Amino acid sequence: HECMRCTNGPSSSAFVTTTSHGMMTPLHIMVMNPYADTGAILTCFRLNMSAAFERDDRGLSPLDYLWKYANFDCLVLMIQGLCLHREAHLKSCSSLVDMDIIQSSSEKQKV
Repeated sequence: HECMRCTNGPSSSAFVTTTSHGMMTPLHIMVMNPYADTGAILTCFRLNMSAAFERDDRGLSPLDYLWKYANFDCLVLMIQGLCLHREAHLKSCSSLVDMDIIQSSSEKQKV
């Protein structure tokens, strides 16, 4: 089943495309499954964090469904994960900019 591909890793086609189930990603299906525990949902989320923002044919994202079904614990954990991921990305971008500044200033000193 397409929604189970999230355990195959980031190279799985399920991460790039939506499934045939109403334009839902595997994460949509996981958050709507009443038998999926928080650990399973978060594992699927960590493998493709951008899926949290994908909208299905109803215009709802997995985050919307977590709110709709009152799975607030999982919702908070996913939002925290997104914030930490963004913070790490910004720090790495900042480091790259700092390295470019250092490199360009050292090249100017050579001239």
